[in-house]
Amino acid sequence: MNFFYNLIELMRQMDEKINLARFVYLLSRMEPEERKGEEEKTEKMQQAYRQFSEAMYRWIRNKQERKEAITAAYLYVYNERTEEEEEA
Repeated sequence: MNFFYNLIELMRQMDEKINLARFVYLLSRMEPEERKGEEEKTEKMQQAYRQFSEAMYRWIRNKQERKEAITAAYLYVYNERTEEEEEA
C-alpha cells in the first residue's frame, strides 16, 4: 500500500519537474525480478508490469488523466483497506 501512497503523492505534485523522475524511478523499482524455474510466470508478470508502467507514464503527462489516475489509486487503496479491516 505504501507504493500506492507514494505514487499518489508524486502524481499530486507533478508540477515540480523532479517528481517526474522520482515517479519513473518508483515505477522502475516495482519491476518483477526473474525467478529460476518460473520463467513463464515471470514473463507474464513482466508483461503486466510493462503495460501498467507505460499506462501510468502516459496518464501522468496529461493533467486530466493524471487526476483520473489519482482517483483510481485512491479507490484501490480504500478498497484494499476495507478488505483488510473485514478480514481482521
